Amino acid sequence: MDLETHLAESCSRRFVPCTLKCILKVPLADMKWHQSNECKNRIIECPHAGCSHRATATHMESHDKKDCEYRPAPCAQGCGELVARNIMPEHKKYLCNNRMTTCTIGCPKQMPKNQLEHHEKHECRKRNTWCGLGCNAIVVAEKRNAHEKRECCMRKAFCSLGCGEEVREQDRGIHEQRECLRRK
Repeated sequence: MDLETHLAESCSRRFVPCTLKCILKVPLADMKWHQSNECKNRIIECPHAGCSHRATATHMESHDKKDCEYRPAPCAQGCGELVARNIMPEHKKYLCNNRMTTCTIGCPKQMPKNQLEHHEKHECRKRNTWCGLGCNAIVVAEKRNAHEKRECCMRKAFCSLGCGEEVREQDRGIHEQRECLRRK
């Protein structure tokens, strides 16, 4: 066999048109690799979990950028998570840390979910808190000042006999009966 016949008919390194009809000519020995890895007309599956779409490599790029409902995208509420577009509404409504939620203790304040725990522990006026004067009473935060000024046994009180002495409310009776200079 002469060289010209060999090159035209049997050489594995001869260039032949791609059988998938892309515009390239590739060495015959590389045809399988070309069609599996680089040919624009090869059929590929969408790379996103859950999507079963199959298309040519040329069309897959368009599918991926415009049409694929399974393509992850940054959460529209800014939580930083990448979420498949098909579950974005569910994520935004039920799972996103930036979704708006209402205080569960009872105040009407709305805030992002990621701020709820801090609000309920430290800011909510309906949360339970300890009396700041040390009587060990648990009071609703919005009523704490009233408790400490009018009800708490540890609040400061002036002697009712008029001596001017300031004592704790729980000790006022003892003061007035035993210590006050104006007692009878």
